[in-house]
Amino acid sequence: MVCVYVHYGLVRHLINRTYYYYYFHKIVLKLLHTMDSKLNGVQADLNTLLNVNVNKNVIEGAIHKDMILLDIFKTMPFNSEEQIDRIENLSDLQLQMLAQELSLIGGETVKQTTKTLMYRVFSNKLGSSYTWEGLKTKHVFKTLKIAQVVIKAVRLNPKTENVSELEIIKNIKSWLLRAKERHINSEKKKQESRHT
Repeated sequence: MVCVYVHYGLVRHLINRTYYYYYFHKIVLKLLHTMDSKLNGVQADLNTLLNVNVNKNVIEGAIHKDMILLDIFKTMPFNSEEQIDRIENLSDLQLQMLAQELSLIGGETVKQTTKTLMYRVFSNKLGSSYTWEGLKTKHVFKTLKIAQVVIKAVRLNPKTENVSELEIIKNIKSWLLRAKERHINSEKKKQESRHT
């Protein structure tokens, strides 16, 4: 009989301890899960703040300090390959700043935005020496950093931020395709105005 009471007391003691540990583990896991959720929320908020800061304040402020970019903006629209080469030598941050600044040109649709950006960056004469793929002995446009800058600038426009890259490329191709025709027409108009 004494043995039964000893075992019963021991079993009761073990059950109480097991319940205590189970309860303790449950509370700790619940608190860890809560802390993890809060940390994820804080991380998301921090990422949002950093992106807003990088994309707006830092870039807009830095564009005025970067003399290379200021000089590039003064020479737009580009008329020569040398000007394109200057873009190819820019750092990733400078390319991001360039895209941010060009995105301020705006536009209501992807077609209008892309067309306006291409007019801002390229003269018709220079544009006529490029195709997207480099067909017909023309230069390849798609491998240039300025191509990615134009695509990024279109996407930074709030009205065209969700447009597909293919849609932007289609409009770039169209602009490049018609650049020669626009250049020829422009030259004709200049000659006609000289003769009148």
